[in-house]
Amino acid sequence: MPSEVDWGRVADFLQVVGGLGGVIALVVVFWLKGTFVSKADYEADKKVAAVDHRTLLDQMALFNAAQVEIKAALKSLPEIQELHLLAMSLERLNGTVGALDTKLNGFGDLMDRLSTMVDRHEEHLLDRKG
Repeated sequence: MPSEVDWGRVADFLQVVGGLGGVIALVVVFWLKGTFVSKADYEADKKVAAVDHRTLLDQMALFNAAQVEIKAALKSLPEIQELHLLAMSLERLNGTVGALDTKLNGFGDLMDRLSTMVDRHEEHLLDRKG
């Protein structure tokens, strides 16, 4: 299991996959157009095809811009070592809180004993007066 993730390589891989997805989409669109549309309809719709092609290029530009944003977001994520250090710090903090809880419980027991002693002294002094 790798100890470190190279987010740059992951982003590059996603960019390549996205580009291939766009190429595959173009191939499928042209294949479907040739399968379901007659040549007469194809000639009649040349203007629409030019607009669709332009729209597809705009969508690919938007997709590429989104990939750039994803790359930037991935670069800002913490590395695995930083997450490990954070987990270790939280465990240490958990141990410290447990130790403080034990000490406070000990002080509570001490306060109970002191309260009992004060009550006894108070009873003794009240009994002497009475």
